[in-house]
Formats: sequence, structure tokens, C-alpha cells
Amino acid sequence: MIRLLHEDAWFRVEHNPSDAVFRAARSGAPFPDPQTADRAFSALDAALTTVPRGARLLLDLRDWAPRDDEELEAMVERVRDRVFARFERVAVLVRAAVGKRHVQRRIEGQPAAAIFDDEDRAMDHLLA
Repeated sequence: MIRLLHEDAWFRVEHNPSDAVFRAARSGAPFPDPQTADRAFSALDAALTTVPRGARLLLDLRDWAPRDDEELEAMVERVRDRVFARFERVAVLVRAAVGKRHVQRRIEGQPAAAIFDDEDRAMDHLLA
């Protein structure tokens, strides 16, 4: 049975204990200000603090619209590094090639992370 760990206007985090996959989905809702973004990323981080050894993460960014915002990108990097370090494998799911290129630049140096535009392939990677 899938457990809902966190949900707000920006993120939904679920855990499927049967396959050790955590799923974090970013909504398409923009952050109204940097303080709200900081609170949302802190809540995402907190929802994933008790990840068991060997867990995997599917980060679904298909509804998210990338923005060129240096302050927001710095926040994303801080949280990304902490969150990704907790997982044995991470699959980042994007909608299109543009999103894939944007995410590739952001996850360089993350050995456990791979980018996909197909959910079945992402899950195959996580469960391999």
C-alpha cells in the first residue's frame, strides 16, 4: 500500500514499501516568493529524512516549469545534495528534451542519479 508522506501546493511525496521506492512529484505551481520556496523545500527535505538503507527515489518533474532564478537554484542545489545522498538510486523524470538538458546541468556530479522521459524506464532503472 502506498503511503502519503507529504503534500502541499508544490510537492507530493509517497512511499511504496513493497519496492522501496519513494516518489516525490513537483507540481506546476510557481513559488510566489523565495520564502515560500524555502519552506516548501524544507518540508520536502523533512519528509525524506527517515529513508531506509537501499531506498530509491523517483523525482517526477514533468509538471514543473524550469526558471532561471539564481536564488531558487541555490536552494534546489542545497536540498538536492542532502536528499539525493539518502538514496541508493535516483531517477529524475522529465517531460521533454528541454527539461532533460536543464536537469542534466543541475545534477552533474550526482553518481546515483539518472534522467528519463519515460516512467516505465525510470522504474526499471530504480528496480534493477
